[in-house]
Amino acid sequence: MTAPARDMVRRCLAAGLPAAWVTADEAYGQDWNFRRLLEQLDIGYVLAVPKSQQIKSLAGIWRIDQLIEEAPSDAWQRLSCGDGAKGPRVYDWGAAKLPANIIFDSDPPTITAG
Repeated sequence: MTAPARDMVRRCLAAGLPAAWVTADEAYGQDWNFRRLLEQLDIGYVLAVPKSQQIKSLAGIWRIDQLIEEAPSDAWQRLSCGDGAKGPRVYDWGAAKLPANIIFDSDPPTITAG
């Protein structure tokens, strides 16, 4: 499903278009191939993931909702993304750098332009 998005990112970069970051919904966010490609291309991203998304490491496996519950209160910032049809759209944002884990990512994507 996300192969067209990966191809689009590669084509944009190959054409010399500047891209500092990408944002997408959870259909793209839960695809580790898409996330890995963006990381390999050194493109920042904000991608939604389902709360059941798992993070795997040698230390264990956690669900995203578990990690969110354990995050310190100062890790969050409340920001508005503008007014919507029902008033202000305010969300709590937190950021974390999660390590890539080649052991669990058995077939990492390539970064060649196509």
